[in-house]
Amino acid sequence: MSLQEALAAQIGDILVAVFTNTVTKEGDEVILVERARDINEMVNDTGGWFYHRKTKQCFGGNIQDYKFKVR
Repeated sequence: MSLQEALAAQIGDILVAVFTNTVTKEGDEVILVERARDINEMVNDTGGWFYHRKTKQCFGGNIQDYKFKVR
């Protein structure tokens, strides 16, 4: 997703992985549970913490590595 979309993401949003990495596979759903900029006050920071809905694990990453789930 774009920088502007990532900055608009809110805690609780369901996101979908756009590629496979060490924690998620393409298409996996995660829930945004923390935005880094809420802690470090850097307004353009798109880092965050995510809850993986399938593995029930939390991990850090970049919001831009996901897309919003289409409902």
